[in-house]
Order: sequence, then C-alpha cells, then structure tokens
Amino acid sequence: MSEPVYSNILVDQFYYPSGEPNFEGFSQRTRLNPTFWETTQAQFGFSYDSQYEAIQEDIQFNTLGVFNPVARLFDGAEEEQEFDPDFNPFDPELIEGYEEHADYFANTKNIEHFNFKKRVLDENFARRAIIQDSGFFQNLGAAFLDPINLVALPFGGPTVGMARSAVRVGAGTAAIVGAVEATRYPFDPLATPGEVFMSVGSAATFGALLGGIISVPLTRRARMIRDQNNRFLEKEAKLNEEVDFTTYAFDQANLKNSGSRNVEDVVPTFYRKTDIENVKTEAKNVQKGIEQREKILSSPQRIKAQAKKVDEPVAETEANIQREVDDLKQRQLELDFSQNSKLFKDSEAVLTGKKDKIVINNREFDAKTVKTLDDADQLKSDKKHFEVAIPAINKTIKEVENKLAKLKLREPYRLRDVQERGFQGKKYGKKLDEDYDAGNTKHQEQAQNYLKQTDYGKEKKKLEDQLEALPLRRTELIARQSQTLREIKFRRQAIDKQSEEFNFDSNMYINSPLFRGIFNPTKDLLFDKTATGIAKYNMLSIGFDSGLMLEMHKRGRMLGNSVHQNKAAHKGRIRDFVMNMRSYYLQSVGMGKVDTGNLFSMSQIEWQKYYLSARKKMGGGQQLSEEEFYDKILTHYITNTVADSDAENAAIAYMRKHWDKERIEKESLGLIGGETFLKGKLPRLALDIEQKQIAIRELEETLATKNLKPQTRAKFKKYIEHYEARIKQLNDEVADITLELENIAKGKTYYGHEKNEPYFPRNYNHVMIRKYRPEFENILIDDLMERPFIIMDKGKTIEKNLSRKEATELAQKATSRILMEEEVNIDQMFVGQGVSKHLRHRILDIPNAKILKFIHRNPIAVYKKYVNTTSGLVEFKKKFGTQKTIDDIQDEIFESAREAGHTVADAQRHFLQVRYMYDRVVTERLHKNPYSMNNYLVNLARTGAQLSYLGPVIFSTIAEPAISMMNHGVGKYMRTLLDSVLNPAMRRNIKNIEKAGEAIDITLGASQHRMVNDMSFNTMSDSFLDRAKNGFYILNGLAPATTVMKRLDGLARTDHFIESAIKWADGKISPFEKEYLLRYNIGLREAKKIKKLYEDGIIEKTPNGLYVGNTDKWADAGEEALAESFGNSVSSGVLNAVLMGTPADKPKIVDGIVFFRESTMQKAGLGGLFKPDPDYPGYVKFDIPILGLPFQFYSYALAATNKVTAAYTQGALKDRVIAPIIGIGLAYFSQYLRTPSYIWEDLEPQDKMLRAFEYSGLAAIYTDLFYESLHTMLAVNDTNITGGFISPKYQDSAIEQGIGLMGAGPSYVTDVVQAINELVNGDMGKGMGMMLKKAPGFTLPYIRGQVNDWAAALDEKFD
Repeated sequence: MSEPVYSNILVDQFYYPSGEPNFEGFSQRTRLNPTFWETTQAQFGFSYDSQYEAIQEDIQFNTLGVFNPVARLFDGAEEEQEFDPDFNPFDPELIEGYEEHADYFANTKNIEHFNFKKRVLDENFARRAIIQDSGFFQNLGAAFLDPINLVALPFGGPTVGMARSAVRVGAGTAAIVGAVEATRYPFDPLATPGEVFMSVGSAATFGALLGGIISVPLTRRARMIRDQNNRFLEKEAKLNEEVDFTTYAFDQANLKNSGSRNVEDVVPTFYRKTDIENVKTEAKNVQKGIEQREKILSSPQRIKAQAKKVDEPVAETEANIQREVDDLKQRQLELDFSQNSKLFKDSEAVLTGKKDKIVINNREFDAKTVKTLDDADQLKSDKKHFEVAIPAINKTIKEVENKLAKLKLREPYRLRDVQERGFQGKKYGKKLDEDYDAGNTKHQEQAQNYLKQTDYGKEKKKLEDQLEALPLRRTELIARQSQTLREIKFRRQAIDKQSEEFNFDSNMYINSPLFRGIFNPTKDLLFDKTATGIAKYNMLSIGFDSGLMLEMHKRGRMLGNSVHQNKAAHKGRIRDFVMNMRSYYLQSVGMGKVDTGNLFSMSQIEWQKYYLSARKKMGGGQQLSEEEFYDKILTHYITNTVADSDAENAAIAYMRKHWDKERIEKESLGLIGGETFLKGKLPRLALDIEQKQIAIRELEETLATKNLKPQTRAKFKKYIEHYEARIKQLNDEVADITLELENIAKGKTYYGHEKNEPYFPRNYNHVMIRKYRPEFENILIDDLMERPFIIMDKGKTIEKNLSRKEATELAQKATSRILMEEEVNIDQMFVGQGVSKHLRHRILDIPNAKILKFIHRNPIAVYKKYVNTTSGLVEFKKKFGTQKTIDDIQDEIFESAREAGHTVADAQRHFLQVRYMYDRVVTERLHKNPYSMNNYLVNLARTGAQLSYLGPVIFSTIAEPAISMMNHGVGKYMRTLLDSVLNPAMRRNIKNIEKAGEAIDITLGASQHRMVNDMSFNTMSDSFLDRAKNGFYILNGLAPATTVMKRLDGLARTDHFIESAIKWADGKISPFEKEYLLRYNIGLREAKKIKKLYEDGIIEKTPNGLYVGNTDKWADAGEEALAESFGNSVSSGVLNAVLMGTPADKPKIVDGIVFFRESTMQKAGLGGLFKPDPDYPGYVKFDIPILGLPFQFYSYALAATNKVTAAYTQGALKDRVIAPIIGIGLAYFSQYLRTPSYIWEDLEPQDKMLRAFEYSGLAAIYTDLFYESLHTMLAVNDTNITGGFISPKYQDSAIEQGIGLMGAGPSYVTDVVQAINELVNGDMGKGMGMMLKKAPGFTLPYIRGQVNDWAAALDEKFD
C-alpha cells in the first residue's frame, strides 16, 4: 500500500471546506464553443431549473410534502416511490465521481431517486460549463433576454441624472434577483453563499447598465466597507491568538512542522478546480480594474467627469480612485503569490492532466491514491474559526449599534449648526448665498448634504456602512459554518469506513480467548464486531498507550499521541516546579540547587530536607524548615507583598510565572475566564439541539410512512427516546449557562477585587477548619455581609443585603459542605468570575488572602494536585477542540451506530467503553464519593497490605531490564548503560527523560503503581498514609530501582527512535523499524526533521555510536512541537518497558466498578431501586471499591500481558531470542536471592524454571492464574492439578485460600485480626510475634531476618 500523503497548508480563514476532487481517471475537459442560444438556455436553466426540478422531485418522491399531495388531488402524481432500506446511496460504485456532493444524495430513497438526482446534478454541471466557456458579451447578450433584468425598470424607473437612475434600477434588479436566488439556493446542489452574493451583486450592476451607466465598481462606500471588514479580520486574527492561543499554536504546529499527523490525515489539501478558476478569474478582473482606474487617473477630464457622476469633490474622487488602485495592486500581489506557489502549480498540473504525479513535502505519490477525505487540521481550524468569529461579529455589531445610537443623539444639534452657518462658506439656494429657509425643500436637501460632509456625517456614514457590511459577513460565516459541520460529519463517516484500521494487528494469540479473556475497555470495544470506526477512534485517541501494534501501523499510518500519552508532559512540569522550588529553599539556607547529576542520582529523595530538619532539632541551626519556607513565600505571593531575601523573592517570582502560565493555558482552552467561553457555547448547543430534532423528525417520518419490520420499528423508537433525552440534557445545559451568564453580569460589581488576586487554586485544609471552625465561619459571615448579593453554588441568586442571621446560616452550611470534602467532576468545571479551584468551582467566592489560615499553603502539594487534576481535560481539549465534550463524542457514536444499522443498545455499549476510558484518563474520577468511610477503609487495607507484603519487592525488578533489551537489543542496552555512566553528554540528557514525565516517580509519589493498582482518592499526597507509602518504596528499593531503569530505557529509546528516524529519512529503514516508529507516532516528516537536527549538530553522537537527543535544544531550532511530541513518545515507550499498568491495560473491576444493563435490572425487578447512571446511558453503575481488592497486585501482570506477551506474538519487539533468555536467567537469579536456601535446595528443577519464567514477565498473568488455580484445588480437595509435577508455592486451608482470592487487603486484615485474637485470647507471645511481622515496613529484606528472630524470641519468652 502506498505511503500516506500529508499536507503542509497554513490555516486559511477564507478556506471553504468541501470534498476533495477525485483524480482517478481524470482527463482535461475539452473547452466548449457554445452558441448564443445554448448560452441563453444555460442561463435560464441556471436561474430557474433547480426550482422546477425540486417541484418534480417532490411530485415523484414526496421529498417536500407540498406538491405531491396537490398533484395526487388532481391525479397528476405517480405512485409515491417507496423507501428502500437496503439501498445505500454512498455505495462506492454508485457515487464514484460525485463524492464531493455526497450530502446531496443523503436523503435518497431508492435507485430511481438516486438516478433522478444524479441527472439533475449532471445537467447543472453542463449548464455551468456552458456559461463558463461563453464569452463575456455572449453572456451579456443572453442576460438581456432574462425578464428579471427588465422587470426592475418600472420599480426603479429612470430618473433625472444618469447616476441616480443607475442606482435606483440596479437596486430594484438586485432586490428581485435576490428573491429569485432565495428560491434557487435551497434546491441547487452546486449553489454556494458566495455564488448567491455574486448573482445579486452582478444583477445590480447589470440593472444599473440598463438604467444609466456602470460606475467605478469600488466607490468610497465600498472602500469603507472593505476597510471595516479588514479591521474586523485583523481583530479576529488577534482574537484567535490572544483568546485561544494555545490551541491555535497547537493546530499551527501540526500544520507547519513535523508534529505527529493523525490517521484521518491521509490526503493533502489541494487547490480544487473551482479554486483555481476563481483565483485566475479574480486576477483578470483585478487587472482590468487597475487598468480602468489608471485610465481615469491619466486624464484630468475623466477625473472631473467621474467626480460629477458620484457627486464628490474632484480631489476627493482622485484620492479615492488612487487608494482603490493601491488596494487592487496589493490584491494582485496576493493573487500572484498564490498562482506562483508550488501547491497551486502542482494542483493545476494534476487537474489539467499535465502531471501524473505530484510532490508535497518531498513526498512523491500517484494521484490515484488521493481520496475524498477532508484534511482534519483544516476542518478543526475552520470549525474553531467560526466558533470564535461569529460571536465576535455579533459583539462588534452590538458595539457599532450602540455607537451609532449615541451619535444620532447629536444629530439635531449638528443639523441646526449647518442650517444656521452653512458649510465651508457655502449657504443655500442656487447661488449658495441665501439664508436657510425651513420651508424650502431645496434648502432642506442642501442642509442634509452639508451634514453628510461634516465630521459628524462622515462618522455616521462610516458606522452605517459597518452595520450593513457586518451582517453580510456574519451570514456568510454562518453558511460556511453549516457546511463545515457537514464536512465533519463526512469525515466521521470516512473514519467509520476505515474501522478495521483501528483493530489490533491480529494473530492466533490476539484472536484467542487467552488474550481476549483478559478484559479491559479497549479490548471490549475493539473486539466488538458492531463497534464503528468513530467509536474505536475516540477510544484510542483518549487512552491508547502504543503498547500494541494496530492494523494502521502495518498499513503505514499512525494514530497520533492520545490524551493519555500527552499528559506525560504535564508530569514533566511537576518535576520542573518541584526541583526549582526545592532549589530556592536550599539556596535560602546556603546550600546548592537540586539537579539530576547522573544515572544513579537520587536527588528526588530530598535527603537535604531530612538532614536540615534533624540538625535543627538538635539545635544546629535556626533557619526555616522547608515547610515554613513554602508557607512564607506563599503568603507573600497571595498578599502581593515583598519577602525578606533574594532567594525568597526569586521563588515568588518563579511561582507567579508558573501559575500565570497555567492560568493562560486554561484561559486559552476556555476552561477559565468563563463568560466569553459560555457565550460562545450557546449557539453551538442550539445547533446540537436542532440537529437532534431533525434526526427525530426523520425517524418519526420513517415510522409513519414506511412498513417496517417490528424489530426495525423498535430500534427507531429507541433512537427517538435517546435523542429526546439528549435534547432535554442540552436544554438544561442552555438554561444553566443562561442563568450563569446572568449571575456573572450581576456579579461584576462585586467580583472586581478577585480579578487582581494572584492565581492560586484553593484547597481547603480540613484539619484547620475543624480545629478553628468558629473563627473560619466568622470570616465567612463578615465577607458575606459585605456583598450586595451572593451567587450560590447552583446559580441561585439572592439580591439583597444579608442580615447577620442569614449570613451565619449560609456560612455554617458552606462549612459543612466543605468538610464533607465534595468535589466537582473536572469536565463539569469552568469559571464565571474570579479565580477558582482547579478550573471552575469554588463553593465560596472569597479572596484567598482572607482565609490563608484555612487553605493548603504548600505550593508544591497544591501544584501537584492541580496539574494531576487538570492535565487530562487540557489535553482532551487540545486533542478534540476547545468546544468538544464527551457528550459530543456520545452523539457521534450514537449517530454512527444508527447509520450502520445497529441498535441503541449497541451504541450504549460502545459509548460505555469510551466513557469509562474518558473517566480514567481525563477526569480520573471514577468514584462518586471518594472520601466516604467505605473508600477510606478499603484504602487503609490496601496500604497495610503494601507495607506488609512488598518489603522484598526489589528482587522482582532484577529481571526487568530484559524487557528493555527486548525493545532495543541487548548490545544497544549495554552500550547505553556504559555511556550513561561515562559520557557527559549522555548524563546531561537524563534530565530530558525527566522533563518528558518519566523517572520522577519519587517526586510524584507514584512508585507503587508499578506493582499495585492503587485507588487514588487524595492527590494532595499530604496524608500520613501517602507519606508512609512513598518512604516505604524508597526504603525497599523499588523507587530508586524504577528511577534508574526508566532513565536507562529513556536514553536507549531516544537513541532507538533517532537512529530509526535517520534510516527512514535516508530510505534505508526496515519494515519492523518503520512500524515501530509509527506505533510511537513518528512518521516520515518527523524523521526528516530529526535527521536535520542531527545534521545541524543539535543531536549528538557518542563514540560508542549512540545518539544523544538534546531535546531541550530543539525549541531553539524551531521544533518545540516536535520536541514535546517526541518526549511523549519516549514516555509511552518507557512505560511499555518498565512496566506499569496503564488505563488501556486494566479491567473495570480493578477500580471496583461494575455495570449492569438497565434492562437487566428491570427484568430482575430492581429497576425502581437502581437508576441508570446519567454518564452511562442504558447502564446502572455500581461503585463497590472492595471488588477491586483481589486485583491489587496485578498492575505489573496486566501490563505484561499486553506489552510483553502480546507484543512478542505480534513481532513488535526487536530482540525475541537473546533478551528473553537473559530475562529468564535474571528472574532465576532473583528467585534464588529471595527464596530461603532451605526451600530453594528442595525445589525440583521444573519448579525453579517455572518460577523463573513467571518472574521474567513473558507470561506473568497466565502463570499467576495457574498458581492460583493450583493452590485453590489443593485447598479445596487436596488435589494437585499437575499430578505433582509442579509444587505449590504454599498450601492453605480452604478458608485461608478463599480469603486469599479476595486479595492482599483482606488477607492482611485477616492476619492482623488473627494476631490480635492470639494476643488477647490465646498465646500472647505468638500474637506479639505475628503483630511484629505484620508491622509496616518490617518485611524489608535487610531487617526481615532480624524481625523473624525477634518474633521467635517473643513467642518463646511469653509462651
């Protein structure tokens, strides 16, 4: 299959999106030589045939429901054509050559209807070809016979003066043609808004020709309209950059440079045939316009004659014409630039048959490979442009209306001035020497003319012209927005057609129950035979981790980094913030800054903090502790005051810069600064409602008019119910937004003080609030009483001053709610006024400065939580668009399922998987009340199990380097290890791995996630349990070992990516390396840019032949977007080698979440008790955290199933022989170290090898399941399922094994209960020993032997 083709076109706000031309079998059109009669027929057909055909279509096929009933009444209609449910108007054979007009055939009932519409379209094309090839005068002569151009004469009528006659007749003709165009436009499949405007405008000109003369086309009024339009477009472009600059830059990066391109970008954007013709035609007209004006300027007599025609002073007329010449010459330069561009020439060459192949971005391809898909980047840009531009025009119109209204208040006074004084020495009458006579009509006309020439009149005229021009621009944009939305729909349909490309690259193992039976949302959807392409695309775009090969990678395409992958860069931000803040503290106490010096550096452990704290406690210093330092600078930051030392002020400045950067990013994506965002959202919601109402009408019409099977009728009714429910949701959202906007408008007078408050997310300190609750409530009461009114959390407004009693009641309620620790879903957050927690939500709008004592003031802890909480939605908006929500994705999935003939239940099942992945990745909030006692107890059991059972976990990591060796090769990995120790450049690049978001697990407090499916409830990471876990994983060696292995794999992976990219750029890449790069979203364009970075010396090479990325320098070379994308790819690869379960690996049950269909609950008689979850239509969600306990220690095994076992079978690993053998050998060694010698010596060889195989990761989940089955059967009926060939690791009673199957948490709790029971009711010494062994941290390998000795001594002592 040929390579995918990419474009490099800048966003063009005037680009009119439409389907790509089909070049297959194209030959240059023979130019026609039409006769005068043929031209006349074509013009008549152009104006009137579309209306006639629409009537005929309605009579034959009842498409409008207007003329068919009338014709039937008079027996003039044929029998109505039946809708054929099996007919597909988009069948490739039928629609070939008409792909650009696919929407025209969407409502086709059957093949007869399709042929009827095709004939209409063909005739329309033929008429346009005749008109196009007819000469100007031939078209002009034919137009004389059009009665429309003559009808206007009696309405406009010739008047005294040729100029006035032209204006009146032209206006009359334009009005009548406008009415004709209004009837033609809805029924002409080739009509565009621009064509309608051109028809009306040309009619006005032609009418003017009949009534008088053709004046200079660009008058002063036209120039003013154009100037205003240009000013608006400049303002609009500025708005694009300032209000939404992050997304704008994101889109630009994808278009301008080598950032990753997505699977839908399989075709370039060309100049279409009509685009080329329009550019050339405009160029000719511009040249003619320049010649006409220069001819006038060359003769003083002509200038005077023209001034007389337009009733202007000669000097002003000359200046106006010269400005028009300058404008036209500027436009001529623009057109020349377009026509001389390589893209224009290539497009014209292909369309005229002069070239068989074209080259874009150094890529040569056959024109036959071009398909009728739209360029996704252009569509996204267009969609976003309309969403910004239309509200901006509305705002501008309102501003102009207000200015004009205020200006008109001065008109009586300005009119009186010219009546009394005249104008520039002129008075009234024929000789301009008479005083003003109010009863003289001629004097009245002269006074109005004088008024127009004053500064007041000119300003009024300018505003009136603006009001005339802006609505026309708005109308055009609205029409183009509608077209863009249709194009996006066709793009969705095109993605649906590529559905198989989103499947896993299959083989016997991938298709077997062994793989498919390890459920997770991604597999559940991709293996669903009814799943549509758009459902799969959205799933992968949100949660794909590049762990497995997809079918598209085999076909030479890439998906683009998912939301999950792009979140890695935000972890890098946390790393930078923490390192810099800690460095400022250490500088304040006379120590050096924190940095990553080498492969084994453990600067993240914060040893300096513990050293200084210990020294202070021993009286060795009076400096501030780290917590005191952060508290102090945060107080200065919020109160806008100056600190005491240079280090403190530098820390405050850095913090302000960092928080401002976060604020700007969120504002640019519409996540805060909500007033503008909300106003822009209302029109879009209205459009969504309208589209669903149309879908309902179509379904209801089908149900009412067609004889459908019962199953089909039931399916259609279910879709109607779904759309009605969505309309209700959308209407509720409209109501909420409207109320929010009203409250924001009312609240502006009060909330002004918050706008100057430094940006800092508020996280309440519940400990302090509980301890000093009266003080906290009194602060709230005083603040509430200061307001003239208050905006409550749910948008209810109380417009009065509060009494102390009322304020007290509200303060107490607010405090109670805060202490319940409720939070709002991240995707439901945005702000109205002021600065808000995370993105939108504050229970109380009170400045942070007033309640400093009661909020968390550790900037590092707050920043960690803030970034972790918001990064998912930020990347979702960047990936899918600022206005897109998960509800929009739901609508896409349901619409796609309906078009594919699937049921509502199918669509609900598809969306369930996508929505769950969204909640895992974007909101990271799967539990309704994560702070409930039930969740707390489960978390406590999980933590106890970790601290008790994972002491010797370091031995499990010994074999893990083998997985990196499988990815990169044994030799490459060992050379990387050597260079990372000895080569300064390689050591320097370790920090780039950390900036990419990896090897910072200690900083993030996330080391345990490698081995544990931990349920995160509090991302502040400030609780005792959180600190205990982080310290434990440092002490047991897992955190340091993980850090070293991730650094090493990141360096090796950087070299691997760069080496393969350079090979691809040189044309020497192997199929394996190419697929490997595509899997990690590095294409040929990226490869060529990477090679250039190497040639420019930015990328280095060590003496051992390894590439050093130096990605921190790529931005200086203009490749900032590539650097971020490359870093995200490296991060994904690291997680696929140093294994940690990702959202794409884990079943839902791991989170303690279970879903049942609503219909199932109703059949069971439980429908009234359990309601469907509003986020998961058609499903009841059960949030039972205890169900996740059995899978607590399965994170590594679940990840290994995909990243090792499945990837191995796909051939996606580089070394599939030596590295696995090394892995088994290392695992054998690790088992030797962790197993007591007396047990190891008694093991049979097959037991040693099987356990080594298990810990190698090659088949972890399956060996885990095997041993669990072995132990269970032994416990239940004392049967060894292997006949004794394999020995168990342990043997429990049936009860103990049953508890063990419930997970490590229940096992730990049981052990503790048994120890307490022994301690209280039985053997005290034994109980004390059991408690000692279960104490947190007492299983660490270097103290475990001593602990066992202590336990034995206690048992003996107190026996």
